[in-house]
Amino acid sequence: MQSKNKSKKAKIIITIILLIISILLILLIFRKNDKASIEIDININEEAISVALDIVVPEVTDSLTVVPVAPTIEETVIEYTIGSIITFGGRDWLILDIKDNRAKIISVDIIEKKAYHEIDAPITWSSSDIRRYLNNDFYNSFGEDERTKIVETTIINENNQWYGTNAGGISQDKVFLLSVSEVVRYFGDSSQLTDRPRNARIINDEYNEKRVARYNGEASWWWLRSPGSFGFRAIRVDNNGSIDMSSNHVYDTEGGVRPVMWIAYG
Repeated sequence: MQSKNKSKKAKIIITIILLIISILLILLIFRKNDKASIEIDININEEAISVALDIVVPEVTDSLTVVPVAPTIEETVIEYTIGSIITFGGRDWLILDIKDNRAKIISVDIIEKKAYHEIDAPITWSSSDIRRYLNNDFYNSFGEDERTKIVETTIINENNQWYGTNAGGISQDKVFLLSVSEVVRYFGDSSQLTDRPRNARIINDEYNEKRVARYNGEASWWWLRSPGSFGFRAIRVDNNGSIDMSSNHVYDTEGGVRPVMWIAYG
């Protein structure tokens, strides 16, 4: 009887031990599965991050096109060449000549209409109201930086080539008007200025179109600083581009103004 009881107890103990071992094995398996799951999740997340990084941040050297940045106003380089147009003081100017990092410029358009002189009397460029206006009010309309670039220039005033009218002496100007000789030099010379056609009053040639200037979009005549056929007249360029060597009385307020300056650059 005792033998049977011992056998029974042994079986129970073995069963309990086996049960405990089974439970431990099950726990161990679950633990391993959880660890694998964590490793899988980590791997998946790493792959996702890698893919996201590949999409969001591609290699610059291989796949990005470098777009040049437009220069700022300070970096903009102006090319000074004869015949080109630049902006200075808020206006467009045509470059007529270049010497020693200085450009001789004339306004592309007529900027205003004004009398050459307030009184209808013999007058030269040196004493004219228009010269006084250009070298004071007009000159001072520029900013300080622009004024420092405007170069004072020795101006030679020539007598009228056809009528011999006195042009006065040499002047020193920051702003001036072209002479008839300069117009011929810069806009085209048909030799009529030095070889006057018989009984001609105007220079009418193949360069007329180049001399046409506009005021508010319409062709209009403009003053030169050279004297006309008498002391109370000044030469003008007509609205069709011809040059009137006799021209208008100086008090005519319909005369167009195209200022000229030498400016320093570089």
